[in-house]
Amino acid sequence: METYCYISMIALFCYAFMLLTFLAAKKDKLVNSFLIVLVALIFWTGGSVFMRLELWPDYKFWFQVSLCGILLLPYAYYRFINVFSGIREQWVGKIYIVVMMACFLVNWKYGWLLAPPALVKHGGDITFVYDMDLKAAGFFLVAAALLAHMFRNLVKVCRSNKNMRRQYEPLIVGIVLLFAGNLAIAIPFFEGFPIDLLCGLLNALALLFALIRRRLFRLQMLASEGLCYGVGLMFCLIFFANLSPYLQRFVQRHIPPAEGHFVMIFAVLFLLAYLLFTFVWRLLMSNVFIKEELLQAEQLKRFGRTVSKTLRLQDIMEATIQVIKDTIQTESIYICIQNGPGMAYQGRYSDRPLSDLSFALEEENPIVQWLKKMTIRCCTGSSVTV
Repeated sequence: METYCYISMIALFCYAFMLLTFLAAKKDKLVNSFLIVLVALIFWTGGSVFMRLELWPDYKFWFQVSLCGILLLPYAYYRFINVFSGIREQWVGKIYIVVMMACFLVNWKYGWLLAPPALVKHGGDITFVYDMDLKAAGFFLVAAALLAHMFRNLVKVCRSNKNMRRQYEPLIVGIVLLFAGNLAIAIPFFEGFPIDLLCGLLNALALLFALIRRRLFRLQMLASEGLCYGVGLMFCLIFFANLSPYLQRFVQRHIPPAEGHFVMIFAVLFLLAYLLFTFVWRLLMSNVFIKEELLQAEQLKRFGRTVSKTLRLQDIMEATIQVIKDTIQTESIYICIQNGPGMAYQGRYSDRPLSDLSFALEEENPIVQWLKKMTIRCCTGSSVTV
């Protein structure tokens, strides 16, 4: 297998890993839209890998799968950006998906717009030769129009709320990387290197980083049973697919009487390896990677028990400040309370005894408005915690 195929396989398994991880997450519109992006990336990368490996049924089928992923990707991004920005899905995306899927089905049947590549063999090397003309540009022009509309929405949101720009930076960087990688294919320097798939992987990691900033990705998801069993199965399949010839030769040379029971030996070793991997995975994730989040969860439980045992506002606020200090990295904490509807939020409590609490935040104050607009609410009831 050539180097570029290894890179494609790594990208494919990373997408599959992220998909299994988010399948264990609590579903909402944003998570579902990210899952659609991952499915499109898996179709694109998986189709490309399996086409190069010439797997069953044939390479032309996997070319169509890869093409379907590429055409689905602009709509997946458009939907993800809209949900991430809080924009209601518009008719533009629906028209795109209908038109593009119709063109794709016609192209699959007749190959009018973009025919499968020709397979050319030179000794032991296999090359896929594409015959692209102006008709193939129809696919990409429609996709470019949707992406231009998506960027227009993104710029509009950033201008209307400058404080949200930081959350959109990973999205913009990821999208630029993705399409820069596809353009870089035409550069002779990258000939034979899957720069498009590598940039696609970096793009998916940028989207994941954006979700982490929105606190939609939690490390506890890495210890979910579905992800544990799925990753264990993938690892064992890949490991034993490559180990099988060496294992069979070892049995033939060193244990000749057991040669007739090789299938049974292989199945037992596969099962033991699978059980060992899943056990180590869950042990590692539970005790190393998610230890901090488990401690935070324990602190929140302790906070809940403390608050439930007192009716004194001073004790409740002190417990609130303490749990924030223990679970979040912050320089200072101020709690402001509104005495009635329409009134200002008056500074009442702080983590620093000598802090000046003689300030007040009006309801029209940009800080209060920004807190109210946050997806993860920092404004609850009649109090504001900054």
